[in-house]
Amino acid sequence: MATEASARKRVVIVGGGYAGRELLKQLYKHASKVRHVDFILVDRKEYAEHSTPAVRFLVDHDYYAGMAARYMDMYPRDNHEKHAITSGINVSFIQGEVQAILPGDSLRIIGPDAQAVDIPFNVLVMAVGAKYPHFRAEAPLLAQRTEEIRQLAQTIHDAQHVLIIGGGAVGCETAGEIIHKHPGKRVTLATAAPTLLEGTSAFAQIKAEQFLTQRGVVVQYNTRIDPAQVQPGNRVFTTSTNQTIEADLALLTIGNGEPNTLMFREHFEHLLSPRGLIKVRPSLQAENVDNIFALGDCMYFPNAIKAVANIPDQVKVVVKNVLNLLSSKPKPKAPAQYIKGGFVVPPLVSLGPAMGILTVVHVFGWSPNGPKVGRMKTTKGFEPGKPKMPEKA
Repeated sequence: MATEASARKRVVIVGGGYAGRELLKQLYKHASKVRHVDFILVDRKEYAEHSTPAVRFLVDHDYYAGMAARYMDMYPRDNHEKHAITSGINVSFIQGEVQAILPGDSLRIIGPDAQAVDIPFNVLVMAVGAKYPHFRAEAPLLAQRTEEIRQLAQTIHDAQHVLIIGGGAVGCETAGEIIHKHPGKRVTLATAAPTLLEGTSAFAQIKAEQFLTQRGVVVQYNTRIDPAQVQPGNRVFTTSTNQTIEADLALLTIGNGEPNTLMFREHFEHLLSPRGLIKVRPSLQAENVDNIFALGDCMYFPNAIKAVANIPDQVKVVVKNVLNLLSSKPKPKAPAQYIKGGFVVPPLVSLGPAMGILTVVHVFGWSPNGPKVGRMKTTKGFEPGKPKMPEKA
């Protein structure tokens, strides 16, 4: 007869961004439907960061204090080691870089001490996101990230002229945050497009231009600047039309994310798209592999829109299908399906602490007080605490 230790199942979630944390919270919440499960969150950083107000950090480093928390405080690793056998359901955190997914259902993780350890799993969920060129957390330690934020905010404070490359949602938000914190600072926003917020309504585009230019931002349309020019110390930037822009600081707010999926290359490259995204079925299970899931920016699913607003729907599908796999019932339910396309553009574009533009179809409008922006950029959007224990079955 199998012991409880051998009967335990392990669900490993790689990536502690919004998608990974929300998935863990929902799995934990509904885990009373299964028994003897360990949920393990793996991330190369020791901390979680509320990414919605990330642009605000650029100008107000004190704002960052309530927007990050250490995973170890949320999901103590020793809790797993001490209580994995005695508790029915357990949550823990392991800091490390996933080097490879190995045949036989295990991960090879390189820890902070540079030592490799293999972690077996019954179910693996990839929520690793993608690397973007703007403002993403790379520092492994919270103290390092906090200092990084402080230095960047000081650099923006000291700069006489700031060049923002990109006129999408992030570029417009960056301009709005800077001119709110530093009225009168010289800010140039260069975009390769003929309009700001390309892909949204004409109303939203006009309102964004009016708001920014009325506050002194110079907008240059049809102006393409090679991102490779954004280097420390460079103060002269050449456009595609051979014009030059001199600025003390350039902030890059464009670029497609590079998926964090190198761990698939050695043994599971066939699961990746040409761009390196994890190919999934409507159940959000990897192609031809039932116990590997992916969601968020690292997955490839035809017609799926990459936006934070669509993560909750993806989480619901993954939760149902993971619990279905863990179920001891002889006839598991048919997999849940992810069929929604989601928002094509950000439904709400922030232009600073109190301004935002709604861009959702049929509810286009100008939000002079920006109440939704305010809520998005507070700790109400970031829940660092451990989720409540599920009710007993």
